[in-house]
Amino acid sequence: MTAPLLPLTPMLPQEIQTPPEGSSGISTPRPGDEETNGGDAPSLLDGMLPFLMIGLVLWMLIFGPEKKARKKRQAMLDAVQKGDKVITTSGLHAEVVAVREHEVDVTAGGSRFTYSRAAINEILD
Repeated sequence: MTAPLLPLTPMLPQEIQTPPEGSSGISTPRPGDEETNGGDAPSLLDGMLPFLMIGLVLWMLIFGPEKKARKKRQAMLDAVQKGDKVITTSGLHAEVVAVREHEVDVTAGGSRFTYSRAAINEILD
């Protein structure tokens, strides 16, 4: 059993309001008129807040660990001393024989080389 179909009739408002003579019928909100603008308007910060939060999270996820790794590497380079066994960024396994401010002298296979401190990739124990 199916429900009977109802006739489709347009729903008209009970009372049609016409604008007063001499006005266009368009109303503009007035300052202090809480009913027409729904309260306070959203500020610029409200619209930018999600973007600022995303930026903060990205900053913490990308730049935080990189800064930590850079500090760890700098501490390792500062700790290089004579007699340490090192691996350079080019893969040379050598022993440090002299340490200067920005350079180190290393020996490998009877040859002596001068490298930048930054060229040391790892200190072997």
